[in-house]
Amino acid sequence: MRDMFMRLLARLSVGRKLLLIYLLDLTAVIFISGILINEKYIAIDFARDELRGNAYIPVLRDTMIDVALASRQTNADRILHQSDLLVAAEQRFGDGLGSADVNAALVGSVRRIATTPADKDAAITATLSIGRDLATRIGNQSKLILDPDLDSYYTMSLTVLRFPELLEVAEGIGSLLHAEPPAQRARDSDARTRYLILEGRLDAIVKGIESDFSEAMSAGGDPVRSALNPGREKLAASVEAFRLAARGVSEGGPSRTRLDGIEAASVALASELRETWRVTGIELDRLLNARIDGLFVRMWLHLGIAVCLLCAILVMVYFVARQIAKPLRHLSDVTDTVGKTGDYSLRAKWASQDEIGRLVIGFNSMLGQLDRDRETQKELAANARAAAAQQALVEATPIPMVVTAIPGHEVLH
Repeated sequence: MRDMFMRLLARLSVGRKLLLIYLLDLTAVIFISGILINEKYIAIDFARDELRGNAYIPVLRDTMIDVALASRQTNADRILHQSDLLVAAEQRFGDGLGSADVNAALVGSVRRIATTPADKDAAITATLSIGRDLATRIGNQSKLILDPDLDSYYTMSLTVLRFPELLEVAEGIGSLLHAEPPAQRARDSDARTRYLILEGRLDAIVKGIESDFSEAMSAGGDPVRSALNPGREKLAASVEAFRLAARGVSEGGPSRTRLDGIEAASVALASELRETWRVTGIELDRLLNARIDGLFVRMWLHLGIAVCLLCAILVMVYFVARQIAKPLRHLSDVTDTVGKTGDYSLRAKWASQDEIGRLVIGFNSMLGQLDRDRETQKELAANARAAAAQQALVEATPIPMVVTAIPGHEVLH
């Protein structure tokens, strides 16, 4: 296998070998870029799941607030309409959230409140508890609870966790102060304890809400601050008014005036909570969409940078390949010409200090040596031919011989 691969490489020109190296590097870059793009799409899908959960929450919000107001502002048709909206929301957004069972329980409980007037306070309390469970399920399964950014995380905490709990506790306080007649409340030693427990929970929730607002605005800066701060202030004022009214009933007794005051404070708190909850949800939606847009921008920016770098590398590889292939091609042409013509006076030309430059110098030195050797051989051959011709001439020319006698020098022949 290795020999076959080496033979295949041996058939390629130097330029194609360099191109092959570039393509191998390109493959690695494309693979890594694909991984990074896939990571970006995972984050985008994560945020889109959060958007789906956040789109479910408004229907749940209106349902819970309408249920909380059911004992004070009875509107059976509106509550039944909200139950139908819950069913539609589950069909539209509930796929993959695992919320169908909780949604069905909430829809059934809401419809019982609209159709069965008896023991409405207990039904409202149970319904709000189911509503909180559904909000928690939506937050968990839509990954809202795992939000990675501080601004959207604390905004999510308000939308999914804090506001439903505030509504449930406020309704619990109102139901406790309205449910028992004065004589029974006087005999019930636990009523004061239950109220103090609920008020303690209310205080803890309010502090948590204030903390989440502060952290969200600190992380999100002026855009988040301008969107959330007005609602925070109004909601805090409504909660404080409700707390004072509830404390007046608990400490001063359930007079008609005090009961009317806490009822008005409850309605005002529910209305303000609905608006603040709505604005917070809109801001969370904006933050999630901004994150998705930012992920797309970064993804295309990184992809564009990668493409530009690849193009720049391709250009550099092209020029480097020319710097390598051109002198080798020129050297090959000189070799072919010398082989065909026998002209050892030809020289390869390339000025560089690298291995190719040294190869050209060595090749030219070899040609020079061959040229000198050939001239020497030609000279020797010419001398040999001249000597042979002279010898032949000598042998072909007759030489007269004169023989004399000594000492008289007579000519004998």
